[in-house]
Amino acid sequence: MEYTRLGKDVFLALATIAWADGVVAPAEAEALVRAARASGLAGDDLAAVEAALRERSALDVVGTLHLDDEEKLYVFCLAHWIAGVDGFVDDQEKVALTELGDRLGLSADDRARAAGTAALLESDSTASTRRSLTDLARAIERAAAE
Repeated sequence: MEYTRLGKDVFLALATIAWADGVVAPAEAEALVRAARASGLAGDDLAAVEAALRERSALDVVGTLHLDDEEKLYVFCLAHWIAGVDGFVDDQEKVALTELGDRLGLSADDRARAAGTAALLESDSTASTRRSLTDLARAIERAAAE
């Protein structure tokens, strides 16, 4: 997939996944903001993402996600990875992922494929070197610079 700049609403949706377990760690918030900047967000759009990371909101307040099929899978994979970055996907995170998958119009097969990809990312790391959202921000920054 060629790198596509993700819009504000995608980062707002990802923020709801980060909040699903009830807390957004400072490093998570910083990394999502860095990723949003790297994706070209600035001004009011970036401020909206920062606000979503300070105060919990529901997915239903996020605007329309204008994505093609490949981008939907990519965003769902990122969301699944974010939910599991702490090593465990709890029931609240599963509900949030289901809601996002519904919102994206993903089939059960597509959801399973994206979840499998996220699991591969996690299995590629050890508990002591678990990937972080900072890695996500860096990857987006690298892709944006290419």
